[in-house]
Amino acid sequence: MEESPDALPRTDVDVEAQLEALRDFVVKGGITPLNHRLWLDLEEFEARIEEIIGLLPKEVRRARRITREEQRIIQDAQDEARRILEETRAEGEQIIRSSREEAQRMVEASAIRQRALEQSEQILERAEASAREIRDRSYSYAQQVIDNVLDSLRRLRESVEADKRQLEDVRPDRDRRSDLGRDD
Repeated sequence: MEESPDALPRTDVDVEAQLEALRDFVVKGGITPLNHRLWLDLEEFEARIEEIIGLLPKEVRRARRITREEQRIIQDAQDEARRILEETRAEGEQIIRSSREEAQRMVEASAIRQRALEQSEQILERAEASAREIRDRSYSYAQQVIDNVLDSLRRLRESVEADKRQLEDVRPDRDRRSDLGRDD
């Protein structure tokens, strides 16, 4: 299954764990003079990391839930479409088989062979037309189910994008980040 260009990228990276590892690296790494390490306010750094971690879990949980729901909806739609097609095929085959059996019985039991052949052909044509109609309706229903799934996925994506924008709005401004490296 191919992702659309505007879909959120799928990742197994644990952002929270990565942020905690970064914090531990800075806090426990120690400061060695003149080895190109940054001087920064560790309390401010740790407070900002904690703030980011505090913001992420709600959004990450929601994104994971939406992804699982998306996969479940797609799987359900595919299963439903497959079930409908199998039922349609079985029903169509049963109709054709019954029609052929009926036509065969009519030919064997009747003295009017020509009439029996004509009737059997008509029955067979009606059965095939009925099978086609059932198959067409099942394909139409499966398409409708898939369209509904796509609409649900579009709404879910819009919701995730709105949440992403809200998350961007609470992000600390860039000027405060540049002050972290200064010793006041």
